Amino acid sequence: MKRTIVLGLDGSEGSARACEWVASLAADLDVDITAVTVVDTTPFVYGISGVGPVAMPDTQVMQRAAEVELSAGMTAPLRAADVKYTIRVECGTPAEALVSVARQLHAHMVVVGTRGHGPLRELLLGSVGQALTHHAPCPVVVIPPHAAASTGRVESARVPVSATLSAQATA
Repeated sequence: MKRTIVLGLDGSEGSARACEWVASLAADLDVDITAVTVVDTTPFVYGISGVGPVAMPDTQVMQRAAEVELSAGMTAPLRAADVKYTIRVECGTPAEALVSVARQLHAHMVVVGTRGHGPLRELLLGSVGQALTHHAPCPVVVIPPHAAASTGRVESARVPVSATLSAQATA
């Protein structure tokens, strides 16, 4: 039975390392890879006095741009490794969209990169990787942005596993 990996891509350096890691992994395994990017449609509210509501860009235009970027640039390591994959562009918040795709595809693993913003910014803005470790229906691998890029092999990765997953593994 083929295993399914959901690869979350956002164009960041950590995301690129995650894609390289999945490409190197896929070369050794028989896996289905779905590369996902998310158009974050969460409206931002700025507290500047006197400024009225700001119109959100057209979601369809944003989706098409994201699809082009995903196809042309973000999945380059998969193409270079001659790995077959599919792409999806989702709308919403990144963590919720990736959890939804993982559930729909009955994924065996979700892989994302970190942006390396640091603990304070992560506390204020939240972390997609952190949210995934709490809500994804499968194991989550979070690749740091400084992971080895020259060989395509990642020397280390954080693999947070929730208590419910650990309990399932021992059952």
